[in-house]
Amino acid sequence: MKKIAAYLCAAVLLTVFTLAAFAAEDNTADVIIEFEDMTLDTEDDFPTFTQPYVHEALPVDAGVEFNVFDAGLSLLCEFEVEKSGDYLVYMDYIMNHNHGIFKAELDGRACGDPVNFNNGGQWTLSSRLLGSFRLEKGSHILKLTGVEGDYYQGILDRLRLRELNAPLTSEIFEFSGESFTKSSDFFLENPFPRADQLPEVDSAIWVDFAKAGEYFEGSVFIPANGTYKVSLSFILNNDSGALKFEVDDVVIGENVNIYHAGGWEHSVAELGVHTLTYGMHTLKVTCLEADSGQYHAWLHQLVFEGLELEEPTEAPAATATEVPATKAPATAAPVTDVPADNTDVPSASGTDATASATASGQAEERSGGNTAKTVIIICCCVFALAAAGVIAAVAIKRKRNK
Repeated sequence: MKKIAAYLCAAVLLTVFTLAAFAAEDNTADVIIEFEDMTLDTEDDFPTFTQPYVHEALPVDAGVEFNVFDAGLSLLCEFEVEKSGDYLVYMDYIMNHNHGIFKAELDGRACGDPVNFNNGGQWTLSSRLLGSFRLEKGSHILKLTGVEGDYYQGILDRLRLRELNAPLTSEIFEFSGESFTKSSDFFLENPFPRADQLPEVDSAIWVDFAKAGEYFEGSVFIPANGTYKVSLSFILNNDSGALKFEVDDVVIGENVNIYHAGGWEHSVAELGVHTLTYGMHTLKVTCLEADSGQYHAWLHQLVFEGLELEEPTEAPAATATEVPATKAPATAAPVTDVPADNTDVPSASGTDATASATASGQAEERSGGNTAKTVIIICCCVFALAAAGVIAAVAIKRKRNK
């Protein structure tokens, strides 16, 4: 009987652990915020939107169709967060051949490279990881601004908030995708995606300062009060010069000479340990006189590695590439019928950017994945209990035969 009890106990424990694992996974489910449930507005009277937007060819039940009509015009999407925390924020949207490219900003913070809604084909559902953010309970605004191109239309599905278990302790500031103010009209290519020349970095910016003393400014977010080890990731090249870095007009580290006589080469410069306070700060990058006589710069990242930090009190936000995307959203089967009014064909520039702008492609149906997991877990539990019952019956029969 001791063996029978042991078998039954093992089966019960297996069932309990399996159910506990399922509950733990369910607790990490994304918080879903549908765009059709948001408060939508525009910065002027020109952009339009349809809320909700329903069409038989959509790969989702409903969305929000919008058109900003021109570069620089924006749609404002206000949504509510029920619980303060650190989140990965994903945006699910519909791609099509007459859709545009949009710069995304969450609470005024740029979310990496512009998002290309154009796939050169039929309506399909895609997703973009906007970044990791500290979001306080209450209202937040996602701003989508049209980028110069052939189209300015798009369809939005939902935001997915995935809570992180630990508060943010470091900040990785990606130069690519951020918004900058320049001291003059010098050349700044943002992003600078040259995989052949930059094999060790994903993307960067290329700055061609007009002369020494020129500068550009942007905003960097520090997630908590404390001390940070700061380092610069950049590209050495024989066209480069020297730079000075400041946070709120305070110089951080020594001036960085980014010139060398060879070709493209990735490098990292240490800018020292600095005490910084929670919140938004002004980052200033200034071109200096250099022996090379050059004023070019290729910049990748500034990394603020937290050393001794206080607990954050409000909403720190991280950059779009701090945490990698994990899985594409579940989708319905791709549609084959496209509305009659979608007859335009995108330009080559629109289709070239599609692959880099989307974080992931198609996947299983939204509900299908969870349903399959539930079925598997139930089967495991039933199998465990049935196996225990069979083993117990055999043990009892053997004991009687003795």
